[in-house]
Amino acid sequence: MFQTSGMRILLFTIAILVLHSTSAQKKILIVRAGEVPSEVLPPEAIYVFPTFKPGAVYMRDGSISTTKLNYNILVNEMHFIGDKGDTLAIAFPETIKNIRIDTTLFFYEKNYLQVVYQVDSFKIAIKQVFLQLPYRTRGGYDAPLGAGSITTFGTISSSGANAKLQVKKDVRMEKEISYFISDKFNHFFKADKKAFLNIFSLKKNSIEIYLKQNNVDYSKENDLEELLRFCVTAN
Repeated sequence: MFQTSGMRILLFTIAILVLHSTSAQKKILIVRAGEVPSEVLPPEAIYVFPTFKPGAVYMRDGSISTTKLNYNILVNEMHFIGDKGDTLAIAFPETIKNIRIDTTLFFYEKNYLQVVYQVDSFKIAIKQVFLQLPYRTRGGYDAPLGAGSITTFGTISSSGANAKLQVKKDVRMEKEISYFISDKFNHFFKADKKAFLNIFSLKKNSIEIYLKQNNVDYSKENDLEELLRFCVTAN
């Protein structure tokens, strides 16, 4: 069930810059050629929790394993501490029913989804990935890029097979969060109007009225929570 995480990714260097905006300070990770990101990025940047926490892995065959766990966003792996104190990764995540770390619930559908809100059996979950943005307006393959260009490299495989991270120039790395909604059977869909109407098809008319009266932003957690509460409780 578990395997050692061979996180061998192309070498980079990392520097942390604090950039100022008109509204707030935002911490940006600048990655430079020369070192391994998983070795130099601060744990608080790549892990969901500041420390490994007690958790349980529930398998589809009914078996349960308990250990200290943490989710690594950088490589899209669920990590745990082995008997010898080394960091390992859960193998074959598609065989997992769900994972609970402390009070937080995770599901796996190509990526790990972290549940952030629940009403009855319906859930709102987030998927976190890293974005690679141009730094000093040049891309990783010596091609000039506009200041607004963004590359999503998504999951970085622990085997290093994903070559999108193999940039030659410095890049800026930021986290991106996308939202998903589940039906009562824990099937997850991208959180948008179509998904809500499909899941709550018997309440379509009421939901349509709600959406006309409320400007729902499907990238905002509060809006999704309010919409889900309405969908569950509406007649």
